[in-house]
Amino acid sequence: MKIRVYKKSDLEDVISLIERSNFTNRTAETWNKNNMKAILAFDNDKLIGAYPLQPRKLSIGDEFINVLFATSVYINRKFRRKGIGTLMNDKIKEAFDKEYEGIFVYKNREGDAYKWYQSLGYNAYIKILSLNKTIDKIKTHNNFLYYDSTKDLNKVKKDILDCYELHNNSYAGGAYHHNNYWSKYIAHSYHKEHYKYSFIINPSKDNKKINSYAFLGETAIRDGIKRFDILEQCVSNNSEAKEVLFDSILEVANKKRLKEIRIQVSKEDNILNWIQKSNFTIRWEFDLLGYLFNPIDYLLKKIERSKKLRDCHKFILITDNGAQNSIGKGSQHLALSISDDELSKLVLNRLDMRSSMMNGRIKVIKENKEILNRIISLFPKTDWQFQHMEYV
Repeated sequence: MKIRVYKKSDLEDVISLIERSNFTNRTAETWNKNNMKAILAFDNDKLIGAYPLQPRKLSIGDEFINVLFATSVYINRKFRRKGIGTLMNDKIKEAFDKEYEGIFVYKNREGDAYKWYQSLGYNAYIKILSLNKTIDKIKTHNNFLYYDSTKDLNKVKKDILDCYELHNNSYAGGAYHHNNYWSKYIAHSYHKEHYKYSFIINPSKDNKKINSYAFLGETAIRDGIKRFDILEQCVSNNSEAKEVLFDSILEVANKKRLKEIRIQVSKEDNILNWIQKSNFTIRWEFDLLGYLFNPIDYLLKKIERSKKLRDCHKFILITDNGAQNSIGKGSQHLALSISDDELSKLVLNRLDMRSSMMNGRIKVIKENKEILNRIISLFPKTDWQFQHMEYV
């Protein structure tokens, strides 16, 4: 058995292996255009396993980090339950920890796959709901625009980005957005054969900016139900604005004689409460799982960039293996003992440090309130958002 990193010459064999699985097929174009990485398994030079990985710039609130997202693990049926998936997973850190900070995957909580990822050290960082709503017959007097071509999209892409940054940038957990983010997705998503893409846009009264938008995928994939999947939504935290956007979606869906609209949202998204009050039904739930390759290195580098902490104080962190990591030159110091799981949450701005200290998940060895407050300000707990188009 040989485990190694994917090379360009492997492409045809990898695509063939995926085609023989029950998962959504890849093509050479969608593989290359998404800059896919992979760990491969061979038996006597025959490809019997592939672990595809899609690079992404992931927002953690105050900055973006380069990470990998696992799609699925493909293993020839004859070789399953022999530990090959675990061997491939173990190879990921060795192969990619110089370029990437960690690896993530979206997984349903039911079934063996979720438990397998947990056994490998993956932690749950956000909980996500998939919901649906039967199409109502509706006729609105809302002012909205409906675009279903890339040419139309290119005319308003800067305004769409401005809208996203205004309403969604307070969240972490999303991919890095830029002017060509949506057109690139339309052209190169490996789901593109199953969707007809479009935008619904609610402009301001003076038509000078976009108040809200929804990026939609018209499809009947997997279950044969004709519908809109809301791949991304962007709207202010205002009930009237949300009603205008969703009524616009329902009106277009009704004209197309679709049966449902579906949406996937993080439990931390402020839109969820409104959605649940609007007769959406929960279909299923899943989590974002992941782990960081070297969280202590990332944490110390970030603290190093804080001149005040570096020059005037000393911060000592004791991790699971008993190693003592310190930074700073000052005489006053803060010393904490923290598990690897809590450390990763801290780095990703997913941890309320004070609560963790009160609950004993972080142990205070040497207390210093000033240094603690500075550490908390560097790693503030931040809500994470999820958009359906980010699912891989």
